[in-house]
Amino acid sequence: MKTVVRFGLLGCVLAASCFPISAQQSQPDAFSTIESWLNGPDRRAIHWEVRVSQPTLTYQQRHLVVVEATVDGSELRRTGDHLLIFEVRMGDKNGNWFPGEDRSEFKVPPDRPQPIKQAVFYTGVYAAPGDYQVAVMMYDRTNGAGNIRHIDLRVPAVKGDVLPELTRSLPPVEFPLRIPGMNQDSRGERDPGWSLARGIEHLPIADARPLRVDVVLDFSELDAIDLPYYTRAETKGEIAQSIYFRNLRDMLQMGSVLSHLQPSHGCVHVSALDMARVHVFLDRQDAASLDWSKVEKELYSVDLDRIDVSTMTKQRDRSAFAAKFLVQVANDPGGCGTGTEPVDHVVVLVSHHLQYPPHTPVRPIQPEECPKCRFVYLRLSPYDFEPLDPYRDILKPMHPLSFRFSTPEGFREVLQKLTSELSNPSNR
Repeated sequence: MKTVVRFGLLGCVLAASCFPISAQQSQPDAFSTIESWLNGPDRRAIHWEVRVSQPTLTYQQRHLVVVEATVDGSELRRTGDHLLIFEVRMGDKNGNWFPGEDRSEFKVPPDRPQPIKQAVFYTGVYAAPGDYQVAVMMYDRTNGAGNIRHIDLRVPAVKGDVLPELTRSLPPVEFPLRIPGMNQDSRGERDPGWSLARGIEHLPIADARPLRVDVVLDFSELDAIDLPYYTRAETKGEIAQSIYFRNLRDMLQMGSVLSHLQPSHGCVHVSALDMARVHVFLDRQDAASLDWSKVEKELYSVDLDRIDVSTMTKQRDRSAFAAKFLVQVANDPGGCGTGTEPVDHVVVLVSHHLQYPPHTPVRPIQPEECPKCRFVYLRLSPYDFEPLDPYRDILKPMHPLSFRFSTPEGFREVLQKLTSELSNPSNR
């Protein structure tokens, strides 16, 4: 039950007087009717418009499709109260329906203070490349009227795909557990958006010797936000929160994929930190037992409006903090339970280009303090220019392998290069 409904009241959005009801409370006749409609022709008893978006590749390498239905409020005003069931199903091109659906019920009472202009229902689905049918249904349990529309959908393969086997073990379709706007108590800039998809990508590393990969995710948002001087402090805070959450979404998606790197002899550990606030969220956690839904919850609960005094006094020490943590991870003597055979150890750092306050000193890692350290730097940089980036200066003496990308497609290419590099002993 993840479908979100918004009711427009003469141009406003209000959902408080329209509340969802558990799908389990519905009468059997409603669902038997919907099931009988599924393989039948399209029908429209209530005026509506349905839109299925073009698939969009996410940084988690899933294609996201958004489904939206808009109901004319005049239809809802013609009678009394309404109990609307909204359901989305996915099937293959031959009409064989996949297990699972997104179904919600919403009660619309007649005694609203203002007339409803329109009701907008929306949800989403992750879909693998292929040809599908999308069935969008709306059923008014009050009078038995309803709509169903079948829409053909093609999810194209990634152009010039360098990792065609990446999602081979994933289900063809998956409805996210959380969608934007699901938590109506949170402000828009604090909305975590789409939940991570489940499943494990196919990312084998054919290493001849035991390999330990440490993935280090930096969740810092950019310090520098170019805003007009007259922008209110409250507005600046909202923009900073929105940017922070957007960065969280991108990093969580990429981190979940990188945690599924599969050395044939070895293991993967994950660390998560916020260099801007000199805080470590995760410290070398075994990726095999990592609960990404729990990580999501913890990271989205961070309150950017509250920074303690000790954190503020450390702002100029970010570089030293970053260097010290990376050295600790890279020098960690722990293996992967592979016995006495030498273990190759690679640290994969993922970050936006990191900006420090003006005149902040940058402390590079020196080869003598990390003589056997190997670093790979993956930098998400959605800009046409090459910005300043202290991470490059911190890692420069270590001669890291560096990849810069700006899109999910670019990240997919980096994944291919990374697995190829890690599979070649001469490059480690």
